[in-house]
Amino acid sequence: MAFIAVPSILKTIIILDSSRDWDEWLFLVQSRARDSNILSYINTDLALESSTLVKPLNLKPTDVNQAVKSVVSLNRDEREIYKLLRDEYRAEMTIYKKKRAALNNLRRFITEIITRMNLAFIIDLKTVYKILHTLKKRLVSIDRAR
Repeated sequence: MAFIAVPSILKTIIILDSSRDWDEWLFLVQSRARDSNILSYINTDLALESSTLVKPLNLKPTDVNQAVKSVVSLNRDEREIYKLLRDEYRAEMTIYKKKRAALNNLRRFITEIITRMNLAFIIDLKTVYKILHTLKKRLVSIDRAR
């Protein structure tokens, strides 16, 4: 019986401990964000959070005709418009859910690749942007952050 050697796959893991780790660590985080199309939500080069993920507003019959309270009260043309808007809403919700999941996964990933000491600084922060902004402020010197 012959055995075939299968090369093992090595995964690069960088744990954020100090400012020396920042550039490579941030590259890994940004790569994940880029792959999930959420990079604009974590841009730490901006002083303020530029874009936050906003859940699409639920569609109501009054969005088509303010005089009605239910879909049944819409006329045929209004129902067609309502269906188109509903389809658009569903597509937007699908995108929203994917981005929300990606941001949650990125947040979890970040907590897995930082030291316990750095975890203490981000434990109460809600958004990935705030987490990265706080870590950057703490670990990167003012001259280097510019």
